[in-house]
Amino acid sequence: MYCQGFPKSVLKDVVNLDESKARSYLPLLRNLVEMSREIYWNGRDECVAGNLAMHVLANDAEGYQSWMTGLEDNIRRNTYSGSSIDQVVYILRDGLNSKELKPERRSQILNNLFVASAPIEGDEAYINNNDTQVFERLIDLNVLKKEEILERGAAWAELNPRGGAAYAELAKYQLEAGEKEDAVLNYLQAGLHAPIGNLTTYTQYYLDEAELLLSLDRIDAAMAWVEFFD
Repeated sequence: MYCQGFPKSVLKDVVNLDESKARSYLPLLRNLVEMSREIYWNGRDECVAGNLAMHVLANDAEGYQSWMTGLEDNIRRNTYSGSSIDQVVYILRDGLNSKELKPERRSQILNNLFVASAPIEGDEAYINNNDTQVFERLIDLNVLKKEEILERGAAWAELNPRGGAAYAELAKYQLEAGEKEDAVLNYLQAGLHAPIGNLTTYTQYYLDEAELLLSLDRIDAAMAWVEFFD
């Protein structure tokens, strides 16, 4: 299959790859990923990322999460490393940029992407949950516009908080757009979703919120973050 460019050859035509057609490829891609624990072959990495991408196109993000839950730990860890948001978007970007792709289908694909790429509970350590440049890279790949992030970023952050990083990244764009009150709320959400064990990230989100509150002359509120460390 890979000699013929699979799965890239299939995923290249996002516009015409409907849910049912995408779903028909899922058993094969799942088996290829599970087989990778025993053997490595040229194209294996494309199959790992392509498996997530195909679940996204099949409108089966929850099914992907369920499948991941049932994998052996070592396979699941390897799967995380080969199926980041960036890797999947790189595969799908031409289709996502196509003018022929209907807006509602594009919205569905993006929502599924954020759901499917979220770590299984307890697996947060296996991915970079402190990455606050995911939206920025999607802009660089011409997949998203800043306006879309401002409009839908809160919903995407709720689908996949990325350990608070998604809220912090959204707050940055809101601050640039002059939406300071919304930015305050999302820096708070970033802190609430940050792993308490990661004190560096946890502290940074509350400091960012405090700095913004001080700029709004809300001194008492800015100092409230100290209570989290008492």
